[in-house]
Amino acid sequence: MVNRLKRYAQIAGILSKYGFGIFLEELYPEDKRPDFLKDADVESQDIYRRIRLAIEELGPTFIKLGQILSGRRDLLPVALIEELLFLTDDVKPVDYSEVKTVIEETCGEVGEFCIFVDPEPFAAASLSQVHRATLMDGSDVVFKIQRPGIRELIEVDLTILANLAQRAEESIPYLRPYNPVGVIEEFSQQMRKELDFVRDGKNAEIIANNLKNMTSVKIPKVYWEYTGPRLLVMEYVEGVRIDNVEVLKETHDLKELANIGFEAYIQQIFTDGFYHGDPHPGNIRVTDDGKIVFFDFGLVGVLRPERRHAYTRVIYGLVTSDIDLLLDSFEELDIEIASEDIDGLKDEMYAALKETENYSIEDYSFQESMNQLNSTLYRYHIRMPGSLMLMIKVITMVG
Repeated sequence: MVNRLKRYAQIAGILSKYGFGIFLEELYPEDKRPDFLKDADVESQDIYRRIRLAIEELGPTFIKLGQILSGRRDLLPVALIEELLFLTDDVKPVDYSEVKTVIEETCGEVGEFCIFVDPEPFAAASLSQVHRATLMDGSDVVFKIQRPGIRELIEVDLTILANLAQRAEESIPYLRPYNPVGVIEEFSQQMRKELDFVRDGKNAEIIANNLKNMTSVKIPKVYWEYTGPRLLVMEYVEGVRIDNVEVLKETHDLKELANIGFEAYIQQIFTDGFYHGDPHPGNIRVTDDGKIVFFDFGLVGVLRPERRHAYTRVIYGLVTSDIDLLLDSFEELDIEIASEDIDGLKDEMYAALKETENYSIEDYSFQESMNQLNSTLYRYHIRMPGSLMLMIKVITMVG
């Protein structure tokens, strides 16, 4: 069981270690302020690097938050975004004896339904780790097992973050336009969804059904009889990571693979409105026969039909540098533009997008266009919906 007060003290101590204890001082009267709130002498070090180091030491909840914020160039300065991009989800694996307990709490004795479970994980992240196994019927599967105690830690962290966000919004006026309470509420909802592995499996099945006519795409099968909130059992599919270009180009047409992946995402986003939200290279592989395989469906994007229409207009406005269309789309999405200098905003947006307009198809970078635009949005305090930023991030990664 995670003690909330001890965790609060631990967080405060880490923030102070990196020079950020001043933001928590209001929690303690000056004469009763504990030693861990005395900031270390680190002010000579780069502030954004200190933020990243503090996040890494604070653990999985904060690393996940940092990774999400790394895609919010409308909220944070570019220099901080670039530092947050160094955050990684790699952690030391939990000993098999501990994760075996999770398996048996869900399915019963391992030996009753498995011929073999590899005690060494072939992937480990902050929320879970993955082990290969063979079921009694000979099926090769993978066990995605939630790390023991992680749910309790995250729930405590989310409560603390919500409290800090509320205090920040009340006490620091210049933070209010950034809506810290709303950001943490949205993050908390996402984290709780990612901790439910039954939902993860259902997401996989929805996308598999939506893409069933795309014969060059494969979604691993879910074994529901062994799956629970902390254990997801799926078909094992052999494949090469999508970023292993040197290996893939020996036996596959890279342009064809890119087209398959892009078409799969375009259908998911703009036709189905339900899409795989974490297309980093570890979650996409290529089989020997050239199929694209998607893994890990804890994070998905969901778009209502009317939102899909508005977001399509945003993308079209970006690609064509149509500023009026962009601003009309913002209004359709209820995106508030606080600035009265609309002409100045239009001029900056136009200049930002024009920088990439004349690129050839080969040289055009959607990410560069979006980065240019987000710098302008940041200066004018225009906050984009989280669902739009997730979609843009996915399109950027896939593109």
